[in-house]
Amino acid sequence: DLNNFASVRSFPERYEKLLGARKIDVLMNNAGAITKDREISKDGIEKTFQSNHLGPFLLTSLIFPYLNRDGARVINVSSMAHQFVTDHNTGGKPGLDLDNLNSELSYAADGWEAYGQTKLENILFTEELQRKADAAGLTWLSTVSLHPGVIGTDIWRSTVFAKGQVGLQALTSTLFYNNVLTTEEGSNTQVMLASEKNIAKGQYYDENGHVKNLAPFARDAVKARDLWDISEKLTGCVFNVQ
Repeated sequence: DLNNFASVRSFPERYEKLLGARKIDVLMNNAGAITKDREISKDGIEKTFQSNHLGPFLLTSLIFPYLNRDGARVINVSSMAHQFVTDHNTGGKPGLDLDNLNSELSYAADGWEAYGQTKLENILFTEELQRKADAAGLTWLSTVSLHPGVIGTDIWRSTVFAKGQVGLQALTSTLFYNNVLTTEEGSNTQVMLASEKNIAKGQYYDENGHVKNLAPFARDAVKARDLWDISEKLTGCVFNVQ
């Protein structure tokens, strides 16, 4: 349960009991939650922020020692929603708002503002993890992020596209689900990145499996380092990349 730090911290022990010394080849951080209204976890964190970024950050740090030193990958499922994030400190220009990570300043657009922030955090986390791995000489590690496409998963349950509605909303929902990717189709890029022999380290892929050029705000190394430091503080972990 990524919205429960105690659950995340208990995972390595449970992993060892189940699989012993078996090493991990691929870690796929695929959480993608959104809530219409701002909700707080038992750890005192806004749930979208915790489930989509802090939980995966803590999990990745805890199982880092279990990654296969003969070759391992960390794949972070992001979203094109990262493009719509704005920073209050720059007058609304695109970028991660470090003062609104926990939605302290605003929780707009039925939760999509917070969701977009976390998807940008996934990208910045990927880039910083790869930088730290490269600096430590960990040639065995590859980290990537991706946009899987617009997929008909249950993430839409709190939107106008939710299933089980009546009247015009039911028609809207039906049209939507008939024109988006199925979950099987939406997994294509993840499967490719998990299995392809060579992938571009630290890069962001689109739903067609191609490396996508990112805007400067999504390649902000300073904010990526700041986000890393804040994430360590909020999760109470020291993420040693070694």
